[in-house]
Amino acid sequence: MTTTIEAAGHYLLVAPRMPKTKTAGGIILADISIDAEKMNVSVAQVIDVGPLAYRDRKTGQYWKSGPWCKQGDWVICPRFGTKQLSEGDQNYSLMNDDEVMAVVANPSDIKAYI
Repeated sequence: MTTTIEAAGHYLLVAPRMPKTKTAGGIILADISIDAEKMNVSVAQVIDVGPLAYRDRKTGQYWKSGPWCKQGDWVICPRFGTKQLSEGDQNYSLMNDDEVMAVVANPSDIKAYI
């Protein structure tokens, strides 16, 4: 995924996973199912990590726990409180480095719980 947007400071630039609009068998999903998936699960791929991410704001040293994620990782992130933006047809979010809730090995395993 190529973008001209770069994360600055302690921010992460992430691209939210877009829900599927039809099943593998070709059945078109109802809008309510697609909307529920968008609203209930905030899974995104890390596109860029700011140069100050995962560093102490006063000393500049990396946190003792180290970075929670890296570019290319899939993460669960907050639905609200992130800066939403788009470039072309792609949506992005900017979020604080400490807002990563989990790193996900396989984003397609994460489903909305209705």
